[in-house]
Amino acid sequence: IEFVLQDFGRKNSKVTYEIVDVQEDPGLVKQYNVQQPFTIVAVAGTKNRHIRPDDYVSQQYVGGRPQMVPQYEEALTTAMRSLVRQKTWKIVFTSGHQEKDPWDDSQTGAGLLREGLEKEGFTVVATNLILAGGVPADCDLLVVAGPKDDFIEKEVAYVETYLMQGKPAFLMGERESGTRYRELVSRWGADLGTTTVIDPQRLLRTGGFMPDIEPHRITRALSESKRQVALGTTTPLMRSPAAGNRTDTNGNRFAAYSIYPLLKSSSAAWAETDLDLGKGISHDAGEQRGPFEAALAITVWPAKSEEKDGKKTVTAGPAKELNIAVFGDSDFISNWYLGEIPGNRDLFVNT
Repeated sequence: IEFVLQDFGRKNSKVTYEIVDVQEDPGLVKQYNVQQPFTIVAVAGTKNRHIRPDDYVSQQYVGGRPQMVPQYEEALTTAMRSLVRQKTWKIVFTSGHQEKDPWDDSQTGAGLLREGLEKEGFTVVATNLILAGGVPADCDLLVVAGPKDDFIEKEVAYVETYLMQGKPAFLMGERESGTRYRELVSRWGADLGTTTVIDPQRLLRTGGFMPDIEPHRITRALSESKRQVALGTTTPLMRSPAAGNRTDTNGNRFAAYSIYPLLKSSSAAWAETDLDLGKGISHDAGEQRGPFEAALAITVWPAKSEEKDGKKTVTAGPAKELNIAVFGDSDFISNWYLGEIPGNRDLFVNT
């Protein structure tokens, strides 16, 4: 740890450090409320962040075997970034549709993700859009984490209003996702499938799989560090024809959509129509073969009006450039996956 701290100091003279003996300096221990040895306290002005041993040493699977891997630089960078961030970003998870719950600490909940985001300095809330009367005005990122129950029309309208402001969203799907939610996602670039991706070459005991990581600025750090990510019961994604032909209420054609793959299955995968892990699974005649796109980054360009040769052209679209991530799975942010596959948390945060 000291070697890494020295390296930080060489790169930036504003970074200094001190090693404290907890028995010889109980005043500092009390001041920063340090409750276990080998805790790092990152301090900037009046703010501080604790970095505990389980933050800077984590279990990862290397060659299929669990190993304890130090992550000093990553843990320190995360703490420093949260301390110097000028704004506290607010992440709003929708609730009321059996989505992943950031306050659920069971294996299928997303409590670990919330804890990680809060350590990064984000504010995380779960909001029922109907009770709130829409997406909160101070929302910086809207997350819809795999709803199994469908949205009602008013909720769809609330989300559309939010997106038309050019504010970003992270939309996750399930094969059970309802009709209105599917139509909402489709209008913004991606069609959710109704089957489950089975990838026998990368199959996990949960029914999920290890996808290929496609080149993109979101995934670059994962690729460079060779960190593995895993998806759960993923439904395949298709590029939406509806988005390409979209118009507004005045008949103006929508601005262009740019769609980039983030994660893909292998070509050995197939789209399973009757998923029952208890019975065993196999590829049946008529089931589509891979590769399948499992996660997409979508940019929708803003509305514009231009005049050329006396002719005015109006292109509909959001108020400013809109960025949306669409994943065919929400299990990857569950406590089980984040506990077993540390790269999944990085995948969410990077996205």
